[in-house]
Amino acid sequence: MSPDKDVFRRTFFLCWLLICLFASPAGALAVEGRLLSDGAPVSGGIVSAYSNAGLQGAPVGVSVPSDTDGRYTMDLPRGRYFLSAEWGNLWSYCGRNPVVVAGQPKQWIGFELLQWERPVYGKLPEEGLDGLLKGVVTWKGKPAGGVSISLYLDDEDNFRGMPFIRSVPTGPDGTFAIDLVPESRYYLVARRRASGRTAGPMARGDLFAYYRYNPVEVRGGESVAIHIPLTEKKRDRDIHAIGIEGHEPGFSGLITDITGHPVPGLHVFAYLDPGMEHHRPDAISSLTDRDGRYKIFLPRSGIYYVGARAGFGDSPKPGEYFGFYEGTADHSVTLDAGEFVDGLNISVRKVLAP
Repeated sequence: MSPDKDVFRRTFFLCWLLICLFASPAGALAVEGRLLSDGAPVSGGIVSAYSNAGLQGAPVGVSVPSDTDGRYTMDLPRGRYFLSAEWGNLWSYCGRNPVVVAGQPKQWIGFELLQWERPVYGKLPEEGLDGLLKGVVTWKGKPAGGVSISLYLDDEDNFRGMPFIRSVPTGPDGTFAIDLVPESRYYLVARRRASGRTAGPMARGDLFAYYRYNPVEVRGGESVAIHIPLTEKKRDRDIHAIGIEGHEPGFSGLITDITGHPVPGLHVFAYLDPGMEHHRPDAISSLTDRDGRYKIFLPRSGIYYVGARAGFGDSPKPGEYFGFYEGTADHSVTLDAGEFVDGLNISVRKVLAP
């Protein structure tokens, strides 16, 4: 055998070995789904998994290219991941991010890929230290009104916390303009909740978008114009509704009214600060099911103060279900790393009119 052929065979074997190790990590679980664009399958698309909400750095997992029917598969070890899919100028940010890969043998996650455009910069009439961020938001190719654009300086809170800047809702023409934006790099997230709220968990049917070319650089004395196409949220699930039992702390239970009947459609809130009414919750459950059951996972171990209600933000309104966990005098529960507790039941009652 010639030296060139021997080198080729060794190189080929090494590449094959690396691919096998990368694609099938020890104890891996399968994520699979379908890539579509305008309802048609996307062949050759790639799904990437990242360890951070901003999709920065190299992906920690990459799928095999989707087949002619748009189907893809990817093996990942247990953990929380942020997924995106792309093929050329078509791209999508997973509406279920972060995706929790836990005990399930397979998890189906589909993507609707949309066309994205890069930011366009221009000069402002007057030079200054601040910039102008403007653009249009669309839904199914048409202008989308009632959409708020949030600007975040980092992805530390997975874009769930208070943004650095939030625009006023877009009008019927879908346009927005945010002036006097300090020079920096921002992560842009667009949201339209059917409830009309500007904060709180996203629900099924709400519209959202994570801008593909985040973070966007805003320069002093310049304008930057962007187009944001929206995606519909398909599931009622918040970031803390699914976790890895045995690895992440959490608890579950039943929400009932004062007569003992289950109450569906409520959220359970967990706070690290005992002054619950005056702070943003550190974890939020998905809506309780028709049997009043909930499950919530926490960002870390510690003492959490727990309550439940139908609304989000501001004070509970008259007629709204509201209540605290009464298993301890201060409504707290203490959880160690990886500890999961069932049976934290909460009784709620309707807030009376003043």
